[in-house]
Amino acid sequence: MTGDVEEGPARAAEHGHMGRVGWWAVLAGALAEGLLRNQAFLGAMLFSFVVGLGGALSGEPGVTVVCVGAGLAGMTLAVVALARRWPLVRQWIVFVAVCAVQIALLSRYLA
Repeated sequence: MTGDVEEGPARAAEHGHMGRVGWWAVLAGALAEGLLRNQAFLGAMLFSFVVGLGGALSGEPGVTVVCVGAGLAGMTLAVVALARRWPLVRQWIVFVAVCAVQIALLSRYLA
């Protein structure tokens, strides 16, 4: 007992409290990430649907094929990534890539 290190019940109580605070922070972070990932999934599905529908209604055969194909591919990729429970990083990559491709198609062909 040199006085430099706290020992006894005070230190144990402090560690227990900090452990609980850390656990709640991890839980809140995981919950926020899950909610954001679900929103990214819904965004990818919505963009894919809009691109596919816009392509189908465009009246130009080339645009129709490209947009409907990209819409179906985007929806399929998003569902497969979520249903097969890919690692979280891969799911995020798929959702962001699908959204980016669909936005590019929207701005190029359907604007």
